[in-house]
Amino acid sequence: MNLPTPVPHALSALREDLEISFQVDRAGRHECVVRDPRNGNVYCFPRKAFDILRLTRAGMTLADLSAAVPAAAPPKVAALVAKAAAAGLFDDVAHVAVANGAGRRRHLLRLFWVIGEWPVERLARRCTPLLAPLFGVLRIPVACLLLAALAMLAWHGARYVDMLKILPGYPWWGQTVPLLLASYLWHELGHLSAACLYGARQARAGVVLYLLVPAAFVRIDDVHLIAQRRQRVAVALAGVYFDAIVFALAFLLWCASQNFSVINQVCLVVSLGAAVRIGANLFPFWRMDGYRALEELCGVRKLRVRAVQALLALLPGARWLPPGRRHGVPRAALIGYAALHLLASLSMVLWTHQFFMQLMGAAGAGWGRVAAFGAAGLVALSLVLQTASDARQTYTGRAPC
Repeated sequence: MNLPTPVPHALSALREDLEISFQVDRAGRHECVVRDPRNGNVYCFPRKAFDILRLTRAGMTLADLSAAVPAAAPPKVAALVAKAAAAGLFDDVAHVAVANGAGRRRHLLRLFWVIGEWPVERLARRCTPLLAPLFGVLRIPVACLLLAALAMLAWHGARYVDMLKILPGYPWWGQTVPLLLASYLWHELGHLSAACLYGARQARAGVVLYLLVPAAFVRIDDVHLIAQRRQRVAVALAGVYFDAIVFALAFLLWCASQNFSVINQVCLVVSLGAAVRIGANLFPFWRMDGYRALEELCGVRKLRVRAVQALLALLPGARWLPPGRRHGVPRAALIGYAALHLLASLSMVLWTHQFFMQLMGAAGAGWGRVAAFGAAGLVALSLVLQTASDARQTYTGRAPC
């Protein structure tokens, strides 16, 4: 979410007690890692951006700093200063609102709005020792559980799909909604515990409205400081791993219970919710868990933006796009990823419409069509806004390929 960002009216020098170190990230770019000893927070800046912050002096204005760095655009300098000021990295700075919108971007169409965000480091420290065995000694039993669920799904798959027709008249939502919410929080707890287990410390959780639908999220600010790539991939996929456990348990209980009993129907809905989350998060073209894992595997940040840029560079008159950077991924692979993104997005919209048409058919033709077109419309709107965001970043050069 892009909120109005406070920028200092009169700048000051960086605090002398900051712990500063330099490193090379997985893409070969030089970064500066700044640790605030007052609260333990860790911030990461590109090396060139931190060199700009080092130029600040007491009494200097934002215009003076921009004039000292003619190669950097003033809005980007303002945004950089705003980030450092909001983190409290300057000495005793009085904040005022940004004049004339400098240093921030206004977006009329947003995918999500942040309702609230809270630090959860204490919760992570308490839960990680309890959940750490799932990433260690219990991996083999969990794998056996998942294989058993897959085998039963292959055996009872037709009956499972046929039983989904009960959903339009499902009477047990009062008992099921708390379980669905608990399983959703269990998913986020998977990311949190994995990140804390592998050394991340700056974790925050919050609630957002994603296309007017409430959702929870966990943000790990220092996940990029985890040294091993496989551990960063594990953090990205930990929520899916926890969802798979929920699905396996609920599905096996559904198989063992009597048909159309209360437990049978509740387990059906809980397992369906877990399966939908698994499929949506593993979809590699949305900015969700599967996409983050793919970025880590490829070693490329903003993979989809770079792929869209590579595809748009093929269009006539696109020679003014920003030049490329070395990131280890062939341009042909980026173009193929962007093309698959467009095809998969269209297929997702059509599949969502067809699924809800079949699911809601028993509720009447009118309501079934409304639900089908509404769900497909939300998916289409999400994809359109994400693609528009990629194109905007491509043409403004914020993430050159």
